[in-house]
Amino acid sequence: MPAALHVVNLLTLAVVLAAAVWTFWDQVRRETTHKQHVELAYWAAQNRMVVENPKRMRLPAPLDGLSLAPLRMQWAISNRQTTLLRLQGPQGACWNLLVRRAEAARAGAGLRPVRAIPGLLDTLGFEPFPLFESDRFVVYGADSAAARQLAKSRLAALLPADVGLILLGPALILDFSSRPFDPLELSRMTAVADQIAARLPASGALPALLAGS
Repeated sequence: MPAALHVVNLLTLAVVLAAAVWTFWDQVRRETTHKQHVELAYWAAQNRMVVENPKRMRLPAPLDGLSLAPLRMQWAISNRQTTLLRLQGPQGACWNLLVRRAEAARAGAGLRPVRAIPGLLDTLGFEPFPLFESDRFVVYGADSAAARQLAKSRLAALLPADVGLILLGPALILDFSSRPFDPLELSRMTAVADQIAARLPASGALPALLAGS
């Protein structure tokens, strides 16, 4: 057999071996270090969203206008209406947030789960109003009127006991930092946001949320 043919055969075998090694390595990586990325990318595609590059994406409004401690964006999944974020603070604390655009600007108010870990609501400078506290949530507000209006609404009934709600400017924000950032929880939080958004008024402010309205 000519020497040149031996060389071709060896090169072919080397290419086949390299391809097999790369395929094996890629499969191992997809099932270990990159498994979460693969799962989130698949979930995003199924829900008409995209996984953003966290190094290039800015925080969505109204978070971009807040004076927050330095945060590192670990994950960002978005479409035109909704952004799902996993943010890491300087001391290792992580926030999982859903930011949904709302139709009308609203006074600042929020519902903080009684047993929740510190989250976004604790950094906004809102005051707690124990008078409106339930067995599940503490009501926070920029003022007593906003807190009272939110306390009398039906929105708390739509929230899981470990998920916080913030109405701030033209957005509603869900804080699910006590839950994992995975496809199952993202689906659950998106469904909760859909329910809450359907109860918000198309225009106006929090008075339209009163239980008697």
